[in-house]
Amino acid sequence: MLEIIVNLFEKNQPRKTDNSIEKIKTLAVLNALFIGLLILDIIIRLVTTSWYLMFSSVILVSFLFVSRYYIVVKSNLERAGEITGTIFYFMALYHSYFTKEVMIPYFILLLTPILATLILRKFSTKLFFFFLSSSLFFACNYLAGLPILANALFFTGLIPTFFAVTYFYNQLSNIELQKNQLIKQLKVKNQDMLLFSQMMGHDLKAPLRAIFSFSKLLKKKIDHEDEIQVEYLDFVIDNAENMKELIDNLLIYSKATTDTYDFELIDLDKLIEVNQFPFQYAIQKNQLNINKENLGTIVGNKNALNTVFQNLISNAIKYQPLNQKNHIPTISINIKRSSDKAIIYFRDNGIGMTANNVTQLFTPFTRFHAASKYKGTGLGLSICKKILNKHNGDISVFSTEETGTCFQIELPLNLN
Repeated sequence: MLEIIVNLFEKNQPRKTDNSIEKIKTLAVLNALFIGLLILDIIIRLVTTSWYLMFSSVILVSFLFVSRYYIVVKSNLERAGEITGTIFYFMALYHSYFTKEVMIPYFILLLTPILATLILRKFSTKLFFFFLSSSLFFACNYLAGLPILANALFFTGLIPTFFAVTYFYNQLSNIELQKNQLIKQLKVKNQDMLLFSQMMGHDLKAPLRAIFSFSKLLKKKIDHEDEIQVEYLDFVIDNAENMKELIDNLLIYSKATTDTYDFELIDLDKLIEVNQFPFQYAIQKNQLNINKENLGTIVGNKNALNTVFQNLISNAIKYQPLNQKNHIPTISINIKRSSDKAIIYFRDNGIGMTANNVTQLFTPFTRFHAASKYKGTGLGLSICKKILNKHNGDISVFSTEETGTCFQIELPLNLN
């Protein structure tokens, strides 16, 4: 029967995981805590001349120092656990005999096998502590002058408690191990995907640069009075530029998927000013007004948020009504803060969009206009969504056709 029980639990034993260092640190802290409490107890007993209780604390502290040696110096959890459990049992018997009080011994008998389950790896050692606790229950009753089977409810309760804790701890450890393995596999796949996209970007850009450069050279040599030749070459050059933009955005999209971010406090006013600079010509040409309040600071990754605001400013400039001379393009940016997040409102007075388009806006490669009217790859807002999700934030949109669009950006206010 005993062999069946051991085989059952050992089959469910978690394989050796990478959390040994964490267990050593935890046990070292618990060991130091026990030593500190017992030294305090020794001082109190010395003052109150409770010699028999002081002697038990002295013995216990001595053995805890020995177990600490195995924890800190040898990193041997099994041996440290065996020494600690043994001295705890000594303490239970000592208190039963001298104080005739069994509540503390009962607590030790219950706690020791459970701690062994949570700290030690060998199921045979855990089972040893369980049977030792079961046996010492009768010994503690005898030393305290109680009937052997007194408080039998505690004894019978120890059995299901130990096996339930052992089983569920093993299950939890196996789940944690599987989770760690999946995380490692995901990291490897992400690195492979990023490397692949970078290689593809480089390999695709090389012939594209050749097409673009030679098309421009050819355009200089052809007869410019032949409108068809000029039109065809302009078509090739425009599509080469579009292809380059698409490759760049694909690289940014894959990078946004795999990157890990370091967060910092960012001056949002300065961030907006920096991201206006690449669009200075378009802003002046379209007489675009950018209105912003004193926006203050936000938490995020500066490089990633640069990409977000460059996309939003670019879209606000691009998606304006065509051929409306009296229309003055405007961007308004303001911010509201709650207890745990900042909400940034980015509004424009452009062409807006229908309710149906709003639901599809953040889907990659989604475009609602012909390339001849409004150029783009359909990846910009998908990139923004990826970046903000990795900030534990979000982006949503409210829009009315022919009136304008408001993007609502949510970012956490803490650095965790």
